[in-house]
Amino acid sequence: MKIQVSHKLIIFCGIKVIFKNHEEEPGLFDFSGKTILNVNDSVAGIDPFEWLLDKFHPNYIRAHDGAEAITICTQNHNIDLILMDLHMPIMDGLQTTEKIRKFNPVVPIIAITSAGFEIGAEHIKKVGCNDFLFKPINPQKLLKMIDHYLRMEHR
Repeated sequence: MKIQVSHKLIIFCGIKVIFKNHEEEPGLFDFSGKTILNVNDSVAGIDPFEWLLDKFHPNYIRAHDGAEAITICTQNHNIDLILMDLHMPIMDGLQTTEKIRKFNPVVPIIAITSAGFEIGAEHIKKVGCNDFLFKPINPQKLLKMIDHYLRMEHR
């Protein structure tokens, strides 16, 4: 008797990556023409968010800390969505979000955290994040959340 495994799960830098034997439904998500800024201090050689989002064709920008994210946001007014790691050196994601909200109150910001229960969902939203996900990240949940906010009229 031969058992066929249809997928395998790997947790990579806090992102639950599911490798399936079949391709995802084509056209399920299309982020073409949208600019996504990922603010994440991860030192891994591969950026798992870029790897995950690449096949959905966004313009993808990466900032390695909060200060760099603020610079990018002030120089690029076409950011459509921000993925914000909350735990970073120099300036954490909550401080960065508060500063971005002073000059851009509408861009959707999704907080990514492993300590959401410690910080509290209410506090995460109070500083200006539209939504949040706890690590390990489920890719389908992340993609659906990104799609939801990119479809909203926020400009």
